Amino acid sequence: MASYLFKLVVGLVFIPLLLACTSYKDPIKVGNNIWPGFALYYLAQSKGLINTEHVRLVEYQNATYVSEALISGDLDAAMLTLDEVLRLQELGINLTIIQVIDVSRGADVVMSRIPLTELNDFSGKTIAVERSAVGALVMAAFQDFFDIPDNALKIIDSTVERSVQAYEQGADFIVTNAPFSQYVAKNGAYQVFDTSMRPNLVVDVLVVKDEVLAETNEDVFVELVNGFFQAYELLKSQPDVALPYLTKRLRLTDQEVLACYEGLDVANLPQNRGMLSGSKAGLHYILKEVHSILLSASYLERELPINRLFTDEFLPQRL
Repeated sequence: MASYLFKLVVGLVFIPLLLACTSYKDPIKVGNNIWPGFALYYLAQSKGLINTEHVRLVEYQNATYVSEALISGDLDAAMLTLDEVLRLQELGINLTIIQVIDVSRGADVVMSRIPLTELNDFSGKTIAVERSAVGALVMAAFQDFFDIPDNALKIIDSTVERSVQAYEQGADFIVTNAPFSQYVAKNGAYQVFDTSMRPNLVVDVLVVKDEVLAETNEDVFVELVNGFFQAYELLKSQPDVALPYLTKRLRLTDQEVLACYEGLDVANLPQNRGMLSGSKAGLHYILKEVHSILLSASYLERELPINRLFTDEFLPQRL
């Protein structure tokens, strides 16, 4: 009898624990800023492909605010660039990449007041950039491409959503991205550098805090990732259905939205498997390059372990 009661008590203790591991909790909070690749998650949620009871998408003005919210504990997950992930890792924020969202092939840019030539003198020119986010990486690539000395440019600390204002206030160069680059182009700015000149430099990924991964039903993350893939398929197969939502969200015309996506290599399911799966996962080599650039530019203070930063565990089996 005593043995039976002991087993009963043990069973009653462990049942809630088992339910906690398999049931849904409060919606996970996923931070992001305005970016064409990230807008596809919102499109998915608007079409019922991502359940609002499982996922809450939280938009911030810029990527710096997203990182700060992860540090403060206000977010469970986020959409970030690889350099931002590495900087957070250096600060002790344990994150796992569960999806590659896109690779910038021209959507991250440097805009200028004048066209550039080989005779341009950069000394004393001003450049507005968000140094706490991916703008620092793009600026470093811009300087390397044009062989600009480290101290030649005068830096104006800005954020991507204020880049239009920085241009209007007289900055010679601004580091920005879509859709803001389209806004300043309408005001006569020239695009003088973009990420098509430095492939695989800017990669956007979906990251989740390690403790959240351990405590949350894995179906939530599969649903989030799968919803993104389905939204992208919707944009490709039925643009007349997807574009009205995206134009409103990005505040661009149909053609401008499509131009944004031409500057992005949105990563589909097979591409994600290639980037995240196996001993020769493509993301590992890109992480090594970005890590090296950040160290050389002193945006990281020490070498970081990058071997276990990502997983393919939450990729859906099929769409």
